[in-house]
Amino acid sequence: APAKEEEIAQRLRRTLQATHVEVQDTSGGCGSMYSIVVESAMFQGKGTVQQHKMVTKELQDEIKQWHGFVLQTRAPKAA
Repeated sequence: APAKEEEIAQRLRRTLQATHVEVQDTSGGCGSMYSIVVESAMFQGKGTVQQHKMVTKELQDEIKQWHGFVLQTRAPKAA
């Protein structure tokens, strides 16, 4: 993955202990639109809005520079 995508993914792994992260630049490489998938046990018992707020709080500085992004969040399925 390009450096920016990997940087975002690393941060989400670190700050939200995400077990699965996908970050994709959907703007054709100019870094203005992203598709992000985050799976974290920290999302357990929280609604989608709360989960999304946790992610956007971590990425607020980046998000200010983007035109938009698509975010999907989920808690890991119980084994």
